[in-house]
Amino acid sequence: MTAILTACLTVAGMLAAEHNTDAERFGTCLRVGIEAHAQGVDVPLALAVAWRESRFDAGAVSSVGAVGPMQVVPRWWCPGGRRDGCDLVTAGVGALRALTSRYGVRAGLARYNGGNRPSRAAWAYSEQVQRLALRIGGET
Repeated sequence: MTAILTACLTVAGMLAAEHNTDAERFGTCLRVGIEAHAQGVDVPLALAVAWRESRFDAGAVSSVGAVGPMQVVPRWWCPGGRRDGCDLVTAGVGALRALTSRYGVRAGLARYNGGNRPSRAAWAYSEQVQRLALRIGGET
């Protein structure tokens, strides 16, 4: 738990640098970190994904229908393919775990961002997230 708190304090400093700090986002950071630990996912990697996807905004919605702090597409990662009743943090960490377990960290992150046929932008996303995870304090 100390490592998760330390990582979220690092993230809080990053949020402060963007003038975007609040207790809700810090709480979301802790939730992502705790869920990542529970699912056996590298905590800084999961935090880096949530940072990159939404800056820990639990209410984030993308133009393509991805939702929550980790920008989950409910039809793929939520039980029954529905947002109703879906814990978006659990689903996002589960998606990250499934993809990185199957494809490795680099390709798993590219698929997390770009689907089955990642674009150049998705590969760049993978590299950005891995660098961010190292900044937050993890091994990827």
